[in-house]
Amino acid sequence: MGAEGFLLAAEQAAERATADLDALLACGEAELEPCARDGSLDIASRAFRRPLTDDEAAIVLALYDAGDDPGTGLADVIAFVLQSPQFLYLDPGAPLASGEVAPMPPHALAERLAFLLTGTLPDPALRAAADAGELATVAQVEAQARRLLEDSAASGAVVAFHRDWLGLEQVDALYKDPE
Repeated sequence: MGAEGFLLAAEQAAERATADLDALLACGEAELEPCARDGSLDIASRAFRRPLTDDEAAIVLALYDAGDDPGTGLADVIAFVLQSPQFLYLDPGAPLASGEVAPMPPHALAERLAFLLTGTLPDPALRAAADAGELATVAQVEAQARRLLEDSAASGAVVAFHRDWLGLEQVDALYKDPE
């Protein structure tokens, strides 16, 4: 899929997502405009799987503010986010000099852990652990991994990983020498 395909897919997804703002945003009794503005930052942060930088937040808010109404502003933000490298690719971490080992940033570790074990974005508990710096030790990472593995969604991702890794879909086609 080329850039135009990403653009069209992002615009269609944004249009569908903003068709029902009440379902997209948890505004309750709050006024829609400030709730949607804050919601645009939350959507971008969840999609990027980490807190936004000040520059990213400024871009998101400028896109939101350029819209004619909250729905249009949110649609523009969602379309932008879905095409951004921060959404499409995992965080590569800091560049290393030859032979150096650097600790992985907590949000990068959280996204890798989530994608490996669940096949999807980090859940709120894992994001909160990354925000609080609670992925710094082996025991903390193990606790989060065990928690994720208890989830039924994780079992499907783990099974798929092992099926692909071991080539289990090819077992029926293998020839076994009778001798």
